[in-house]
Amino acid sequence: MVNYAPGTTGDKIINGPKAITEGWPSLKGTVFEKGVDAALRSSRKDEVYLFKGDQYALVKSAPGTTDDKIINGPKAITEGWPSLKGTVFENGIDAAVQSPANTEEVYLFTEDQYVLVNYAPGTTDDKIINGPKLIAEGWPSLKGTVFAS
Repeated sequence: MVNYAPGTTGDKIINGPKAITEGWPSLKGTVFEKGVDAALRSSRKDEVYLFKGDQYALVKSAPGTTDDKIINGPKAITEGWPSLKGTVFENGIDAAVQSPANTEEVYLFTEDQYVLVNYAPGTTDDKIINGPKLIAEGWPSLKGTVFAS
């Protein structure tokens, strides 16, 4: 766990590093035990989506404790996010960022592509709003950088 201060050099490790299952014991014996490709904080209190390969899980956590519980999953990404079926995102998600404009919209990234999805946390009621598209199309300032490839 890191206490970070954007725009400063005052970042500080306050806990760890340690094995994922030391902080999230519910992940023992799952694909997430060895790592996480992407995480998305849900708009519902203390819930987080984790992504690894073509799998996802929705986990409820109690911040500052090891009292966590898998609510849903691990399952194929398309079981929880059916709008991604037939897209490159059904095979994995490299990064997930909540939209600053709407807490129920998320930008998902994989390889050189992104998609904007509207989702209802804890349900399979999701809809692609924009994409999939090349990252450089949505963020022209990233063209030619490592983020666009």
